Amino acid sequence: MSLPMFKPLLMKWMSKLASQATTTVAPSICRLIPMSQAVSLATTEKVLKALQLLAQNYLYNQYSKNFYIAINVNDYVEHRAEVLQSYAQKLASRALEEGRAQHTDPMSNSERKIIHRIVSKMDGVTSYSEGEEPNRYVVVDIEG
Repeated sequence: MSLPMFKPLLMKWMSKLASQATTTVAPSICRLIPMSQAVSLATTEKVLKALQLLAQNYLYNQYSKNFYIAINVNDYVEHRAEVLQSYAQKLASRALEEGRAQHTDPMSNSERKIIHRIVSKMDGVTSYSEGEEPNRYVVVDIEG
């Protein structure tokens, strides 16, 4: 499907979102931060990334300029970061207790970065990514 087919849906969605969201604009950056009740949809990373990509493509086609769009519905991004932090800590603890590497399920690049950041702050464990996209995952292992 081409972008023009999505235009009516995207414009309707963006106008609904914009009416209930705060927007900040900087050169080549547009950030939409919806209020908690802004849009009711299945909030997963894939859905949010798809919406961001659609919005970026639409804006590029309209203005021949690159925009960065960040869509965060019902604080999904913050909630997911908290869940991943807890998960990283559990994996590190399990690796230390069992003395062997622990593996995550396949994750996106942004989620793997969160795991790596948390593990890097912990003593006695290290992390690295393995596999090929889209099945790339994190390994949390004991140091040494």
